[in-house]
Amino acid sequence: MNAPSQTSARTWVSGRLCLALLGVLIVCLSGSIAHSDAKRVRRFALIMGANDGGDERILLRYAKSDAEAFSRVLKELGGVQNADKILITQSSKKELLAGFDEIRRRLQNAADRAVSLEMVFYYSGHSDERGLLLGNDILSFKELKKQLDQLPAKVKIGILDSCASGAFVRIKGGRRTAPFLVDTSTEVEGYALLTSSSADENAQESERIGGSFFTHYLISGLRGAADTNRDGRVTLNESYAYAFDETLYRTESSRGGAQHPNYDFQLAGAGDLVLTDLRSTDSMLVIPESMSGRIFVRDVKGRLVAEINKTADRKVSVAVPAGRYEVTVDSEESVRKGYVRVNAGSDTMVQSAQLTTVTKERTRKRGGNGEITYRTYAATVFPNVTTNPDGKVENRLAANVIGAGYSLRGIEVGVIRNQRDYSVHGVQAAILMNRTRHLSGMQHGMVNIATGDIKGAQVGFVNLGGTYIKGAQLGMFNAAGEESNAPQFGFINYMPDGILAVSAWGSDTALYNVGFKMGGRYTFSQFTLGTRAYSDENWFSMGWGFGGHFEAPRLPLWIELDTTFNGLFGDRHDLDALDVLIKTKLTFGVRLYGTLSLFAGPLINTLISETRKTVAVLPPFASGQFDNYHYEMSPGFYGGFQIEPRFGRHNTWKGNLKK
Repeated sequence: MNAPSQTSARTWVSGRLCLALLGVLIVCLSGSIAHSDAKRVRRFALIMGANDGGDERILLRYAKSDAEAFSRVLKELGGVQNADKILITQSSKKELLAGFDEIRRRLQNAADRAVSLEMVFYYSGHSDERGLLLGNDILSFKELKKQLDQLPAKVKIGILDSCASGAFVRIKGGRRTAPFLVDTSTEVEGYALLTSSSADENAQESERIGGSFFTHYLISGLRGAADTNRDGRVTLNESYAYAFDETLYRTESSRGGAQHPNYDFQLAGAGDLVLTDLRSTDSMLVIPESMSGRIFVRDVKGRLVAEINKTADRKVSVAVPAGRYEVTVDSEESVRKGYVRVNAGSDTMVQSAQLTTVTKERTRKRGGNGEITYRTYAATVFPNVTTNPDGKVENRLAANVIGAGYSLRGIEVGVIRNQRDYSVHGVQAAILMNRTRHLSGMQHGMVNIATGDIKGAQVGFVNLGGTYIKGAQLGMFNAAGEESNAPQFGFINYMPDGILAVSAWGSDTALYNVGFKMGGRYTFSQFTLGTRAYSDENWFSMGWGFGGHFEAPRLPLWIELDTTFNGLFGDRHDLDALDVLIKTKLTFGVRLYGTLSLFAGPLINTLISETRKTVAVLPPFASGQFDNYHYEMSPGFYGGFQIEPRFGRHNTWKGNLKK
């Protein structure tokens, strides 16, 4: 009896074990089938930052940088690939509509039953109750909604950071490894609209944070500050709630008044829409539970990456690229600051020992000397010898020897220096120097400096512009601090995102030539060296020229028209004799591999000389004599190559657009 009972027991256990294993196998298979049935999500983005809202609006300072920051967080944490993203930083309705056409084409090309398409549209700039203000053009909210409706995406997210953007909500109608893009728990469809303000409020930007309040806190939330349940994913609801609370808190006492972000979510499906996945990054900055207060994280360039209002009962992880960061903890007791290096592939905890206590900066509250005093007239000999009272003063008319003041709305004349700490709306004219932060009007003097935005002109020997210029610079040396559409007319012109190129070519008059070209987006100055190096009559030349540049939209083609004045040196040359060759060139260029261009074109040689009769190969079409000078005009040709370093060139070819 024992043997059969033991056999039955073993059989019973074996049967139950097989059934259990079969159950586990069925669960695994069903999970695999469900996962395989889940559609992979592919996310696209059209992002625009427009500082210029037209002649009636002040230039914004941070709309462009806000758009770039939002673009970075979508790339790093939002599952958006470079090929699926378009970033526009010009205030142009035409550019925005072209961007919609291009993103629509990319969405149509990506259509696949196994892929669910999502679309994010972000705008930072000026708007009013009618629509987006793009330079002197308007894209109505009705037209914007039409453009969004025509995009073939399952989910559409619209984010507007601009004044009165809440009016858009009221017209409602009808890295790829990120795991949330194939997560069946967040299968949703529909649309979501987020706006930075209500229909009758102004959206505000802050110099302290270097951006707009709403975008700054939205990005801080997307990097981890809004991850309240600490599941490593930031959802649409979490990010909006965080941006709303922080924006309202920071603007309640601002001059612009309280700013209330708005929303309209029309999403259907399972789960909440995940915007960023902190698990997809390989580096994390972790703020421990023991630290509380306002925590600021800045990168090596001083840009504010994240701002977190943290309590002592939770740990916060901020997804950031590997690198060195400055961390400031501002609590009621003290302000502590230190530097932390975040290593790739690891979570880096901020340690109290890395932070040192710093003295809080003294500030003035509003009222008293913190307010602006308005005085019509002012006369200043030295900053302390003036008819203006102490504090911030704005004048309409001012005469100075060495001037100082806060702002100007009118005319200011000076001998040695005119200076306004904040802004000039009008004219600054001095024999030696004019200086201000923001300029709307004109500066005229030997040296003109505007460290902020310029809407007007600088005319002088040296002109230095700051963050953005809409106008012109005219002088011997012109420099702009950031991207600008301003033409520069001068002997030396420089703009960081302008034209910077080194070229070499051969022509009918000189076999070997090299040149260095620099300037703005549409105008440039050029310095050249050349030598004839063929025939018995050899000479070399040194030249300077000025020209205009045009880029074909989204094509690797460009055209230039310029004139170069060349002094000829060599045999038969008398230093007292005039020997000048003027070349007027029409250049056609094709850009290869991003920074290398080939070019060629016709030119006109104009020789004015006391010693030479001709330098051209082709027959002249005009020649003559006046006084002791012989002149000759003849057609010519030239061709060569050009190299544009990536750190200093402007072109609109789609292969070189900023990602």
